[in-house]
This record gives sequence, C-alpha cells and structure tokens, in this order.
Amino acid sequence: MTKILISGYLGFDNSGDESILQAISTSIKESELPIEITALSSNPRKTAKNHQINSLHSFNPFSVLKGILRSDIIISGGGNLLQDKTSSKSLWYYIFIIFLGKVFRKKVMLYSNGVGPLDKKINKKIVKKVINKVDVITLREKLSKEMLIDIGVTNPPIHITADPVFLLKPSEEARIKKILEQEGIQNNKKNIGISVRKWGNENQVKEFAGFCDDIVKNNNMNIVFIPMQYPQDLIVSEQILENMKEKAKIISKHYSSNDQIGIIKEMDIILSMRLHTLIYAGIVSVPMVGIVYDPKIEYYLNQVGMPSIKHIENLSYEEIKSHIINIYNDYEINKKQLGINSKVLKRKAKTNNDYLFNLIKSN
Repeated sequence: MTKILISGYLGFDNSGDESILQAISTSIKESELPIEITALSSNPRKTAKNHQINSLHSFNPFSVLKGILRSDIIISGGGNLLQDKTSSKSLWYYIFIIFLGKVFRKKVMLYSNGVGPLDKKINKKIVKKVINKVDVITLREKLSKEMLIDIGVTNPPIHITADPVFLLKPSEEARIKKILEQEGIQNNKKNIGISVRKWGNENQVKEFAGFCDDIVKNNNMNIVFIPMQYPQDLIVSEQILENMKEKAKIISKHYSSNDQIGIIKEMDIILSMRLHTLIYAGIVSVPMVGIVYDPKIEYYLNQVGMPSIKHIENLSYEEIKSHIINIYNDYEINKKQLGINSKVLKRKAKTNNDYLFNLIKSN
C-alpha cells in the first residue's frame, strides 16, 4: 500500500483550501488504488471526520516527523503555499516539510500550486534550492511557472494544469433546497451571491453597503452573502449588512464545499473577492464578476472570460454595476461560454492526477 502525506493550509475553516484537500483525496479514493491518505492539519479531528482520511497535527513536530517517515509520497498543495506576502514563517513551514521529505528520500509532488509573490531574496534562494529537488511540479497558472523559472528552478519539468477543485460537484438539489429554506433564501427575484474578505476601512465597508442597497433597490435583486473563511468573512459580511438600509441574507452556517457549490448554483450571478467562490461559480456555470486582490484572480477570470475589477482599495461601483448589467444583457450567451471555458479547466485539472498516479507507479 502506498502512503501519501498531504501538506496544506488545512484545519482553518477556509472553504477554498478544504475543497482542495477534498478534490485531491476524492480523486485518489476513486482510483481504487491501494493508497492510505494522511493530511497535516491544525485541527486533525475535524479534518479526519470531514474528509474520511487520517490526519496529524501540523504544528506538532513529532506528528509531522512521524507522518513524513511513514509516507512514501508527500503532496504539497494546492493553493498559494509558496509565498511570503502573508509571512515568511508560513513559507518556511511549507518549504521545510518538502525539505524534510527529500532528506528522508521521499517522493515529493507540488500539486497544482500557486507560487508567489516571493519578495525577499533569502526566500527566493530557499525556494529555488528546495524545489529543484522535488519529483513532480504541477502549477495552477502560468504566472507561477514564470515565478519559479525567474528564481532559478530548472528541475523537474513544470506542468501547467488547473485547480483540482474543478473536479468537485454540487450537492444534490434536494439538500440544497433544504439549506436555502433553512437560511431563508428565496427565489422570488434574481439572486446575486457576494463573497467578501477583509480588505478596507470602515468607510469602505459603508460604501460597499451603499452599493448593495443600490443593487437591491434599483435592480430588483436579492443579495446573498456567501462567506468562504469562518469567522473572518462572516464578520465582514455582517458589518456590510449592518450598514445596509435594504434587506439581504448571509449564509450563516459553515457548509461543505459541495454544499457551497450547490448554493452558488442557485445564484444568478456571483461577485467575489475570493478565488474559490469564483471557481465554484465556474464549476456550475454561474456568470461572475471578480474583485482582484491578487493576480491569481485576474488570471483565472481571463481563463473563463469573465470581467474583473482591478482596484480593490478604490473600488469603482459604477464599473461593477456596469459589468453586472452587461452580463444580464447577454446572460445565456455568457453562461454558455463560461460553461465551455470551464470544461477546458476541468480537463486540465484531471491531469494533476495523471502525474500523481505515474509517480505512485514509479515508486
């Protein structure tokens, strides 16, 4: 039996990163190969329960070492693990797992990673030295490949694939209908799903609330806030709602990735600062407008042919509204084209597993 250890940003109630683990583990299980999966997580009990896999505490050095020593293959990813924008400490943690894997002669795969930004010279040197020793590299976007090449990564060959989350499916309609009823979401008007993250000051929150009021009042739409990371996104959504004059709804409970995809399927349009909300929308062909806080969002929106708002610190609400109106003016055409573009990414996402299974067979 092949033993796989997965390293990622897990156990923090972030839907995007949890959906990546779900996509990877589900694909491995569906292969019916004799494989045992273990994930490093800040909340091993929850991770083991939610994903039906083994889990070890990511911040317990003995557990981490045990996981590495017992494994045959280490998967790092996906998501943007190799970056120093959040902090150098998180980068060092993830790169150290890879380093230890190679010290103990384990096969290591970067699985559909996003890379960068890497601003500090020392971090670029560390990443170059360690990543040049891994066995397989698949990346989510061309920008990440350019980053690795720029810092001097020459081995192994770098493959551009797509986010593994594209392989997930929505929950059954009956379950989603029940969830929407429990959350008080109605389909009496067009529903616009909004996913926000902490980004600005109090005045910017008030301005966003005013924009939401305008959408509800003058465009005859319902607004549904869809948090992706709990409790952070929920708090921001509540702050916006508190400053609104019109009514809106917040998805208050923390649902699985499949449930969230199903909820988004019931929306008519998505407006999001979160990458994986936009990916969920792509899976079920719901037209979207993305607010760019990171180049990875703009890159994805270009892939699926959907509009982006580039200045998160100085949002143009007239521009957002214009994009929403334009999408509705040619709604079926936009929806159909999005479906076509998303199918391309779904095919690319499957190739991550081709590289993984080839690595397993060679082990």
